[in-house]
Amino acid sequence: MQFNTEQQDAILHKDGPALVLAGPGSGKTTVITGRIQTLISVYHIPASQILVLSFTRAASREIEDRFREQVREEAPVRFGTIHAVFYRILRISRPGAAFSVISPATRRGWIREMLTDLSGGTQAAPERLRQAEDLLLAGREKPPEKGLFLTEEEQTRMKDEYARRKTEAGLLDFEDILEESRRMLENDPDMLARWREQFRYILIDEYQDTSPLQLQLLKLLAGDSANLFAVGDDDQSIYGFRGADSSLMLRFPQDFPGAKLYRLSDCYRCSPQILSAAGSLIRHNKKRYAKVLKSRAADGPLPVLTGFRESGAELIALTGLLRKEWERSPAPGSLAVLSRSRFSLRRVAAALAGAGLPFTCDEGPESDHAHWIAEDLFAYLRLGRGSARREDYLQILGKPPRYLSRQLFQQESIDRNALLATLWERPQTARNLMDFFRQLDRLHGLLPYAAVEYIRREIGYEKYLKDYADSRNLPAEPFLELLDRLQEESAAFSSVKEWESAREALLARGREKTEDRAGISLMTMHGAKGLEFDRVYLPFLNEEEIPGSRSVSAEQLEEERRLLYVAMTRARTGLYLSCTTKKRGGRSRPSRFLKEIRGIDVTGAS
Repeated sequence: MQFNTEQQDAILHKDGPALVLAGPGSGKTTVITGRIQTLISVYHIPASQILVLSFTRAASREIEDRFREQVREEAPVRFGTIHAVFYRILRISRPGAAFSVISPATRRGWIREMLTDLSGGTQAAPERLRQAEDLLLAGREKPPEKGLFLTEEEQTRMKDEYARRKTEAGLLDFEDILEESRRMLENDPDMLARWREQFRYILIDEYQDTSPLQLQLLKLLAGDSANLFAVGDDDQSIYGFRGADSSLMLRFPQDFPGAKLYRLSDCYRCSPQILSAAGSLIRHNKKRYAKVLKSRAADGPLPVLTGFRESGAELIALTGLLRKEWERSPAPGSLAVLSRSRFSLRRVAAALAGAGLPFTCDEGPESDHAHWIAEDLFAYLRLGRGSARREDYLQILGKPPRYLSRQLFQQESIDRNALLATLWERPQTARNLMDFFRQLDRLHGLLPYAAVEYIRREIGYEKYLKDYADSRNLPAEPFLELLDRLQEESAAFSSVKEWESAREALLARGREKTEDRAGISLMTMHGAKGLEFDRVYLPFLNEEEIPGSRSVSAEQLEEERRLLYVAMTRARTGLYLSCTTKKRGGRSRPSRFLKEIRGIDVTGAS
């Protein structure tokens, strides 16, 4: 296999600590597998004494598969995630101890119960479940976060309750595995010496994702010889919310004195134009290793930045671009839409579903539409289009209160005139019913966005949601945020019928098997790390989206900038960015990061 000079220098490193700064597309997996082969075939290190650590199962499998393809004979190198490896070490070191790991399903069930208890019995939205899981997975090292959906006191209560449930059930989570391993290795010198002898050479991928606890374990296992070969990129450290500490990579020379530093500066993924634009952004971060990356890929077009007045126009334009590219080259993995939030991805998913374009999305785009608020909205919209279904009337009868009994609606198909005729002796009920019918009639012919606005303001549905939350001692924000997302999504559709068809398509997708899907990739920026695509689309680049509304400190802003850098460098040949200048109720500010990007083609607002 051919290596460039920088890769070769890193691969030939033998003893002592080494840090390899591997920029995007620079061949870090190539270097890791090349070093393993060099240790075995050149330096004659027994394969069984080599340990290769990763942070995800997917990354671990990729490195192992690549190594096995290159080395035909069986070599007993140990590959695994840091949690899986130390769990195995615990099981082997303490054969009589009962160690059971909490399953993701059990953990999510507990979190759902805890959130339900905190909210007075109302089930939590999927986003809040994910945020709570991130909070607990970040571990005890990470303090409560200000500005999260839970107060600092509630976060502490959740952590304490989670710890209590684990203890009662006799279960360990990922952090417990590492804590137990650390205690064992610190308190049992003989056992520590055994494992140091077993794994004399340690390689670790994505070192920038290391947490302080993981660093303690690496130091213990590496020992005085410190044959630790760490590969990563501090510019791609984006998991601070899970406890990763980007400063640990900068401190590597202090943590491992005498460490050699190798730089991989040739990028084989991104065109020179994309790499230059991304580099102009990341250079605004202060706490980083300085780098000069060179593209070895073919020239391509300049990245394009387009400003739009409103998100509806942005979604329509994005859908048009994707349709054109997909029809020209419908190859799996060629096109990707990356967004900072799952919420925004759902808007894209709805637009693509309405356009009949195939896509893959692991972020549950149908979950908004499965919510009872969406059921309410579409019941209103169907009635506004002339539906006579009893179930549609009953869905929204008391939302807001109208002083109309459900007993009035007896037939499966409601005849308005016949129903009013039965109320001759009940004039007040008849007036209430006629007012209800007039409200529904005014929805007829409105564009989806305007129809939702009318339902919110004139009919009073938004006030109903606030009253609903207040009566149950719940925060109203989650309900209003969902309503906002649905209304923003509606702006991409020219008719209620078109929007409802898109909704039905999304709900049908929710019942499909994920592996049966193919098409344009919709992913969060975090989820896209480690992947690459021919063309990448980055919509919604506005303040409060990226940087996020909770990112206020210098450290948080630097991580948000790294996140956008990661998203930009997923693209091989085409990169398209967009933002808006207006949103419902006021102006929408383009992301401050856009002013930092140089070498892009800026087009006018539409």
